[in-house]
Amino acid sequence: MEEPDWEAIRQAYEAGMPNRKISDQYGVPESTLRKYAKREGWEKPSKPSKKSVRKSRAQSVRKTPDEHACAHPDIPAVMEAAHDIETAYGLTPRAASFVIEYLVDRNATQAAIRAGYSEKAARQQGSTLLSHPNVRKALNEQIQAQTARTLITKDWLIGQLATIATADVSELMQLRKGCCRHCHGFDHGYQYIDEQEHQVVEQHAEAKGIEPPAFGGYGYVQHVEANPDCPVCGGEGIPRVHMTDTRQLSPAARLLFNGVEMTKNGIKVSVRDRDAALDKIARCLSAYQDRLDHTSSDGSMTPAGLGHFYGGQTDSEPSPS
Repeated sequence: MEEPDWEAIRQAYEAGMPNRKISDQYGVPESTLRKYAKREGWEKPSKPSKKSVRKSRAQSVRKTPDEHACAHPDIPAVMEAAHDIETAYGLTPRAASFVIEYLVDRNATQAAIRAGYSEKAARQQGSTLLSHPNVRKALNEQIQAQTARTLITKDWLIGQLATIATADVSELMQLRKGCCRHCHGFDHGYQYIDEQEHQVVEQHAEAKGIEPPAFGGYGYVQHVEANPDCPVCGGEGIPRVHMTDTRQLSPAARLLFNGVEMTKNGIKVSVRDRDAALDKIARCLSAYQDRLDHTSSDGSMTPAGLGHFYGGQTDSEPSPS
């Protein structure tokens, strides 16, 4: 019988290979393997306890205060910005990461989580960070810088809203009146566009067994002004909806325009709410007085003035009689 390769068995044993697998691979009974390993002093690598495994996993996930934990560590510009904020405002790397993340969605809890803080304590930690003077200063200045970069200011917003509120809807669509078929026909007869249309109308009338309208000639154009002497429309003409080619809209009308769609009833043009735009402007300018002011110019509604009304008392309410 061939002698087992004990050197290879030793290496497998000390590498932590299970005894059963060693027995199957090298043809050595497990009992013989255990006796030989004990006699030769072989030792298997010690297994970490479950507690230590959990601790090491937690440490591998948890970021230390000295590490940046932005959601985009692979983007050099993000990490560079975090380092700059850390240096400029005297923050820890994790607090600087919080500032970066807060600028994304203005959500303190989510920003704290993305910056590496514990999810369980993220809400409290986010609130604490927002109240920290250096963090607050960093956020205020970074938000101002962000606003300047995107060119979105309060004045710009009000300007956009004002444009929507004052834009002329007739640039998008109009109700126009044009002549009817009898306005400019011979003897106010039915005026056709051309001979082809005339033939179609006559064929249609013949198929239904009715008389075609009195012939008024060719050359009908619907946008020509109505004839004030027309006996059919009385000079009022025919109202029609006209929609402008959206490629030719002015900047103001383009802001007002909010899309177009085909429906079963025809084309539907959507516009932004001009009244809502005015309401937002009024709120930006604090034009609404939501609090009622009960004071008066002559002082009669002040506590002192009311005291005379209540018989010399200066309290705001009369005492029970």
